[in-house]
Amino acid sequence: MTGSAAVLFAGPISSPLTLVVAAILVVLVLVFGRGLLALTWRVVLNALAIVLAIWVLAALGIGPF
Repeated sequence: MTGSAAVLFAGPISSPLTLVVAAILVVLVLVFGRGLLALTWRVVLNALAIVLAIWVLAALGIGPF
């Protein structure tokens, strides 16, 4: 596909400003997505530790329930 055909095919999406904005948005999504995923894993692991501790205490007959 030649350059002019690509412009006709993509239209205003292929303008330099749109491509720069799209690249910045992709970088932001990747950076914040990684941070959010790391935070989510911490929450999941903490919840797992709490549930495991309650289960062990209940198995020993010491639990609050």
